[in-house]
Amino acid sequence: MENLYCSLESLETESDVEQKFLYKLFSKDSQIGLGYEDYNISTKFSIKAYSINKGKQQKTYIPDYLISLRGIPVIVAEAKNPEVDLSEAFAEAQMYANQINCKYTHNSNPCRYVIVSNGRETWFGYTDSQTPFAKLSFEDI
Repeated sequence: MENLYCSLESLETESDVEQKFLYKLFSKDSQIGLGYEDYNISTKFSIKAYSINKGKQQKTYIPDYLISLRGIPVIVAEAKNPEVDLSEAFAEAQMYANQINCKYTHNSNPCRYVIVSNGRETWFGYTDSQTPFAKLSFEDI
């Protein structure tokens, strides 16, 4: 089974979802992507780690991608292994986005969106809503 970017069978690991699917979804270079230039897409190797609060425990977290416009982060994106449920990834991405937003002035929340995917499903949501506004299956894309 294929979508616009790859075959489902090619998505075996988290890294596969990251590189073969999510990056192509964001990139201007793919036939039908969200149109971001490479300089808008930061990878986890250049993204600042934050401690996010997960109940009683703190966790250092770095998302897989951070999309910025004019140097201002607007989207946090997380890839997961195809077998992983996206609920925890969605919450982690939201907490990371909220850490970014804390660095800006009151009521100025530039990082408003999170995107999480395990390849089989991709969720799109706001940083301030526990429910994604869209959940797309592999075939939908």
